[in-house]
Amino acid sequence: MQDMLIIKDDYIDIGLKSRTGREGPELELVEEFIHEIPKIFKPKKNKLALFIEPLIEGAYPDIVVTEYNPKIIDTWQKERNILNNIDFKIFENLRQHSGLTSTELFKNTNHNYKVLLQSIEKLYDAGLVERKQGKWKPKPLSETYSVKRLVSIEAKMKEWKTLLNQADANQWFASESYALSSVKNPRESTINKFKDYGVGLYSLSNQKLVKLNEAKKQSLPKSYMSWMFNEWVGRYVSQS
Repeated sequence: MQDMLIIKDDYIDIGLKSRTGREGPELELVEEFIHEIPKIFKPKKNKLALFIEPLIEGAYPDIVVTEYNPKIIDTWQKERNILNNIDFKIFENLRQHSGLTSTELFKNTNHNYKVLLQSIEKLYDAGLVERKQGKWKPKPLSETYSVKRLVSIEAKMKEWKTLLNQADANQWFASESYALSSVKNPRESTINKFKDYGVGLYSLSNQKLVKLNEAKKQSLPKSYMSWMFNEWVGRYVSQS
């Protein structure tokens, strides 16, 4: 896997938890697809990082491929390494409003004032927010967010309904969500269902990978979890 990081939770503590897939045809399908990733993703300037079954709010997407700009990580601040989900939920609230006062932020969230102030302090120390005209404002994404693509892949042998539901659910954090099946020639009606949901579909059968339809592309960051992938990559690269 030249030029592609495989980020695991057993090398450096970056706040990531993942699980090991169970032996069987589905795991074999996932592993076979992983070997195809360098052929699918060919960034010219960016780099690739691969997550295998990362824990995301009680779910474990099979694969998440992250394409990131290493130049942004060159200026990584170690204070970012302690930021967590709550901090980025608060940060996303600031981003959505292009900045808020502490009082306005308190009214827009379910967190108590102490938690808010602690998070704001952490975000400030990490270089993600600044104080301007009485408001806490997020720094530009061009300075803070290295991820350019965040592509999730869910794999199933034939269970179309479950596969579609899981792949669709991943759109809350991914820029593109794909489903992967071992079925060589799915029905047109099946392919169209995935299209309707904006989910891309791959077929991998007899060592031949075919993209049956393209995933809908969404801008990043999509949610606070989009930030967590950014942070995991940054922490891993900066400490390796």
